[in-house]
This record gives sequence, structure tokens and C-alpha cells, in this order.
Amino acid sequence: MRVNAFITPSRWRRDAGREFITSTNQVESNDDVLRSYYHLSGQRVPIVFGPGRHPTSGARFLYFKGPDGMVFEYSVGVDEIEDEVTHRPRQFGFEPSSLCMWGSRSVGMPLPKS
Repeated sequence: MRVNAFITPSRWRRDAGREFITSTNQVESNDDVLRSYYHLSGQRVPIVFGPGRHPTSGARFLYFKGPDGMVFEYSVGVDEIEDEVTHRPRQFGFEPSSLCMWGSRSVGMPLPKS
């Protein structure tokens, strides 16, 4: 698996009174996301969310818990805005289908109820 060294943002989030940090790592392919899911599950690493697909970006993703409760994300296929002038922003409600279009449910992270 190759990780894109140029796209690895860390995000600080606060949800339902809890704070946590995620580290997002872009991987090369869908296979990398799914292979990681099976490997991490086999090693009993807690899977937090996914595998799934974000409707906001089109990215396929996998969130898992690392040391000290830090959450890591592997993702691939983030849509890019090619033309700022013609791009029209979209809005998504705070509901499960806005977070994963494949129906994946979060474990251990607060998400909206369906």
C-alpha cells in the first residue's frame, strides 16, 4: 500500500462533548482500503467506521482506532473540484445517509440516529 505523502491532513473534532483527532491518509486504491479492513480486523484493531463511501466527496473510507484512542482514516477517490466558477456546492442533512452512502454504521463515534 502506498500513502500519498502530500495529502495527510489531521483534523481535530468535537462531537457530543467529546474531542478526538483523526489522521486522514490517502491510499492508492479501493483494494488498499479493503485489504486494510481485513488485516486490521484480523489483528483485532477496533474499526470505528467503514468500509464505506462518503457521499460528500465520493471517497471510499475506513476509520480505525490507533494508540491512545486516536482515530485514523484511510481513504481513496476524493472528488476534486476542477472548475471553481461552475462548481455548485451541495448541502447534506445530519443523518446517516449523508455520512455513508453504502450504509456503514459507526461504532464508538457519535453519529446521527436514523
